[in-house]
Amino acid sequence: MCRCKRGGTVPLQRGDSSPVACGLILICQVVRTRSALFATVLALALALSACAPRSSPAGPGAAPSETAPQAPKILTVGLLRQPANIEGFTGEGGTAGGAGTVRYLIHDHLTVQDDHDAARAQLALEVPSVEQGTWRVNSDGTMDMIWGLHPGVRWQDGAPFSSADLLFSYTVHKDPDLPHAYLAERRNMESATAPDPDTFIVHWSAILVTADQARALTPLPRHLLEDLYNADKAAFASSPRFTTEFVGLGPYHLVRWEQGSLMELARFDGYWQGRPALDGMIVKFVFDPNTMVANVLAGAIDLLVPPTIDVDAAAQLKQRWEGTGNTVRVEPVSRFVYAELQFRPELARPVNGIRDHTVREALYRAIDRQG
Repeated sequence: MCRCKRGGTVPLQRGDSSPVACGLILICQVVRTRSALFATVLALALALSACAPRSSPAGPGAAPSETAPQAPKILTVGLLRQPANIEGFTGEGGTAGGAGTVRYLIHDHLTVQDDHDAARAQLALEVPSVEQGTWRVNSDGTMDMIWGLHPGVRWQDGAPFSSADLLFSYTVHKDPDLPHAYLAERRNMESATAPDPDTFIVHWSAILVTADQARALTPLPRHLLEDLYNADKAAFASSPRFTTEFVGLGPYHLVRWEQGSLMELARFDGYWQGRPALDGMIVKFVFDPNTMVANVLAGAIDLLVPPTIDVDAAAQLKQRWEGTGNTVRVEPVSRFVYAELQFRPELARPVNGIRDHTVREALYRAIDRQG
């Protein structure tokens, strides 16, 4: 059996001593964005593909040998905490139920953020922009965003995804009876329409520069959730559709979730961007950093993603792995917020606020530079 573990060499199959090198990329501190995570998983998938069984060349006159079946490509991921839910509305676990990395593996969104925190289109054909006329700023301070959707996208149960799902998502995210992490989006999204299955339009009551992240427009499967939402909001919020029975749009679907232990994910062969590289993933929840490191050194975990071990533990792991071909990579947390002052009189609110140099001077002098 050939399953890629911690570097070094792995026998290809029983009775064949030919070795193949299998490397490991370990993200030990922070993967900044989901795109970086997918790049890491792709690199590991390529390493795993190198571990496929290979038959030795037959000698002259030798009978052809049967090709041994290829072992499944399964990646084991370690997390220090378990999500409360996936894209749920209980308020537990904070943003997206604390699902973090897991939700990016099993669900897709209108846009994703790249390594520079810029929005990149995913389910959307393109990120709305002023240049393309799909992000319109109106003279009254409102704005409209037009989302074009990729055709042929399907939910993991086979149902088609369309703008009707986003219209349902909009309704749920605007509902004041449900806990919500994105209050600015909830407050400023004023109305939405779905003129056709591949077009979704949102009218905003005010300008929000981060609207292209579509944080309050996480796609929800209307065909599975609308009836329950209309009948009983409390049952909707606590539905297993946000935990053990989650159905998404991502490359891997949830097979089982053993609370406090692990999640098993399997490849979604109907994924709209093509067949995923891995056969599946195991996401293990290990709640103690020392135990996590022990699991990595024992070969029980292939990849660590945030939240995970601290920098000191990562440095020790890197030292112990010296010369093994394994990799420890530490990256900074992307939590800085960049803002610019609005000086355009037709957009500045209040009109005589920041545009007035005396106001800016007052703010400057009010900053405690000694504290």
